[in-house]
Amino acid sequence: MSAPFSYKLEKEFYEQSHLPSFDSYARLEPYIRSWLDPMAVFEDKKVLEVGAGQALYSRMFAEQFAPRQMTALDLVPSQLAASQAASRRAGVLSIVGDCFHLPFREKSFDVVFGSLILHRFRELEEVVKELHRVLPNEGLYVGIEPSLSNPMHLFRQFFSNHSPNEFLLSGGQILRVFARGGFQAEVKRLSPRFPLLRRLRLATCLGIWARKEG
Repeated sequence: MSAPFSYKLEKEFYEQSHLPSFDSYARLEPYIRSWLDPMAVFEDKKVLEVGAGQALYSRMFAEQFAPRQMTALDLVPSQLAASQAASRRAGVLSIVGDCFHLPFREKSFDVVFGSLILHRFRELEEVVKELHRVLPNEGLYVGIEPSLSNPMHLFRQFFSNHSPNEFLLSGGQILRVFARGGFQAEVKRLSPRFPLLRRLRLATCLGIWARKEG
């Protein structure tokens, strides 16, 4: 694919001062509870969040779903630093790193979670290889991505401010890349705040469930 991931542009975008700092993860809870049994997925598991930003999901998982270990990884130090104190109180370990070279040993985690992260990687196959490496057999990747069936995301892609690494990624592409990477995957249309949109095939996002095959 053309236009490979740019570390420089990603860091520059997320270090801009206009980006807000978030203290509460309450607005994110519907995006988890609407399609997952979070206790079944995260309880007593070693969990890694990739592209964690300010680690809102990581803090929610640590405080509500009893993982054995919760680690938040992001490329941009200032993003993790914005919530460092809150993450530390929640028992979240924050680590700077990238998805192409996850700084962990093989089979380090039971579950990897990502929110709005896969559609930044045109070299998605390389990222999936790393996910495969750090998960054991039967380990899970669960994540959320924008749905191309919702016009809002198409508008944002062409007319609003967003990371220069973002591109349009379909559910079919996700399924194919994970299948080639050794996962049994499924993609589900989600619209946690506006359920009618899902029934109208205008889902706001996609839920990804991918299990590493033995």
